[in-house]
Amino acid sequence: MTNHLTRDGEYALAGRLAEEFVEMVTALKSRARKLGISPQQIADHLDWSLEDVHEVESPFGDPSISMLQDYARATGAMISIEVSNFTPRSQATVSAGSVHRSIDDHPRPHAEWKESAGTPLVLR
Repeated sequence: MTNHLTRDGEYALAGRLAEEFVEMVTALKSRARKLGISPQQIADHLDWSLEDVHEVESPFGDPSISMLQDYARATGAMISIEVSNFTPRSQATVSAGSVHRSIDDHPRPHAEWKESAGTPLVLR
């Protein structure tokens, strides 16, 4: 048993985190549209270019954490970031002469989107 990720485990973890990131970005963009906030309104409110807004809203963008937080606040949301200890256990089993590895990933890092019950700060 080891306390580090195998290469396969690193790829699997990176894939899960990327999927959760895309879900968060999609939820933020959906929230803005449901509130009737356009990309141009967000850009004007944050003193950003429209390209900056598209960087945050694109599932293929690579916005900074501060950009995501600013975007979220412009829609009345807040992003919370948690740092937790993550040491998955790699388990090896041997069957019929081949080695199979699996990752026991509990607990695992995750991104979570929760709608707040508070009143959104709508841009004007």
